[in-house]
Amino acid sequence: MINLETWVITIIKIVGYILVAALIFYIAKRFFSKIIKKVLRKKYKESEELEAKQKTILGVIDNTIKIILIIVVLLMALSDLNVNIAPLLAGAGVVGFAISFACQNLIKDFLSGMFLLIEDQLDVGDRVQFGPPINQEGEVIDFTLRKTTIRNDEGALVFVPNNQISYLINKSKNLKKIKDE
Repeated sequence: MINLETWVITIIKIVGYILVAALIFYIAKRFFSKIIKKVLRKKYKESEELEAKQKTILGVIDNTIKIILIIVVLLMALSDLNVNIAPLLAGAGVVGFAISFACQNLIKDFLSGMFLLIEDQLDVGDRVQFGPPINQEGEVIDFTLRKTTIRNDEGALVFVPNNQISYLINKSKNLKKIKDE
């Protein structure tokens, strides 16, 4: 027979985990927002460029924090539901290794996205042109480590996996600023 008191306590704990995770996300978002703004203000003087870079970097950080918090809350909730998570964690390592072979393109997308971000090649709001095999031009409306989304001249959304970008022409970057660096 199921003990009702145990279930109620377990549900309250899980709701508590979710609330704490939401609080951590809120605090982390504010913390990273302040740090990123402070760091970027030193490098970018123009407010348009500063806002685009902040939106790009903070979007990536927000998504990363969300994924980590969801995994932690899920594992803690499973543990409270008396599911032994040790085999899950061990299995996750083996499965992760197997998936890494199967997801080579996804890994390439993430690595390409990291380099696009680190090398400051594009920001949300920039006008860009991608080279073969994509051959698209438009305004960057979203950037994640996996893909870049642009709105082309016809108004269509184009989702470009980052590993498919063989060359990138950024028509919004100030050439004088690049020469000064």
